[in-house]
Amino acid sequence: MLTYFPTPFPGEWWYSVLCRYHVRTGNEKMQTTVRELFGDKEQASMGAVFPNATILRVLDRLPRNLFSIRKIILQHTLFPYYTRFHNLETKEGMLRRLSAGETFVITCVRRFAERSKWQPRYCPVCVQEDRKSCGEAYWHMVHQIPMMEVCPVHGCKLAASPEVQASHMSYTFYPLDDVDAAAPGYPPSESWQRSMARILNDYQILPIEAGATEGYCNLAIAVGNMGYEALQKHSPHTILEAKKVYSDMAAFYGRELVERIFGPRENTYTINKTCKWGMQVPERYALLQCFAGLDTKTMFSSDRLQSRYEERLLRCQRSGTVYGKKQLAKALGITPSKLDILIEKYGIQPPWTRGRAGTDETELQKISVRFSETEYAAFKQAMGKSDYQYNSHFAKHCILAYIQELDAGN
Repeated sequence: MLTYFPTPFPGEWWYSVLCRYHVRTGNEKMQTTVRELFGDKEQASMGAVFPNATILRVLDRLPRNLFSIRKIILQHTLFPYYTRFHNLETKEGMLRRLSAGETFVITCVRRFAERSKWQPRYCPVCVQEDRKSCGEAYWHMVHQIPMMEVCPVHGCKLAASPEVQASHMSYTFYPLDDVDAAAPGYPPSESWQRSMARILNDYQILPIEAGATEGYCNLAIAVGNMGYEALQKHSPHTILEAKKVYSDMAAFYGRELVERIFGPRENTYTINKTCKWGMQVPERYALLQCFAGLDTKTMFSSDRLQSRYEERLLRCQRSGTVYGKKQLAKALGITPSKLDILIEKYGIQPPWTRGRAGTDETELQKISVRFSETEYAAFKQAMGKSDYQYNSHFAKHCILAYIQELDAGN
């Protein structure tokens, strides 16, 4: 039984807690501390970022109920990050297995962690602030996320110490407070890295319930609204022009990063599979989300985003104007056949049929207006910013919109 154990700081890596325990014991030899924590072991996988059996082995040496293993896993390992895109039932199942002392590693940890090149990282500004507020520096869990290049709080470049050898972390303690912290450095102001850091941080700190939404993917809709949607018949999903997305992301991030996360260009099917919640690798979602400029709250929202086509079709429907099919397709910048796909997909009544059946043309009233040259120029300029192609349709829209505004005011 351990007579003392430090309380984890907010967001502290579990390995960091063990390092602070070693400092407090005053043990001259690290192997002495390893045996205290793990029994007759000379080494243990205590430097892992994904939880394993070493957590339960330490907690078994502490007073019962001093710490919740579930809380340790969720707040002091990268379990939330790596399982963010698994369904909730799977997450809870893994939590039960880990809490029982089982050790396993999921595929995306093996594929993208690059353990041979990886080193623990820290933010020099966090080190300064932690020493002031906590009395010592500690390793932050979010800084160990593989693609995290800058601190999500300070925007400072993360640093690594040559003193810290990841391959030795199963038997060596490296307290961050003993590391000579680097001077703070910052990426260029136009860099996407800070936006990426906020997204990665969200994946780690959000409740485990946050994740894929049933029946739609706001990430796919957001990317599609950037002009990448490929309209396909009988598909309930938002399908993207994946090759174009891949090419433009390579220009945005650099080809090396996109190839590492999504594979070579011919494997663009992974982009559309990701946008159907069909992937579990968080890095793929993060790249697409940052590229789309989508906040994480909206990405996981229970409210579905409107596609730009859906929004424009509904706007046309609300206007009360009866369009010709070719006219509306031209206004949307698509072919009539693709317009048919949209009508079917969103279940919107075709604007070229509304009002025709059962309407007596003699019941319709007609008015005419005259403009000065200045007024007409302003009218045409306004119409040019709309989806309307004909003066009479736009004029009717303006009049009805004004009447609705007056009614709303009353």
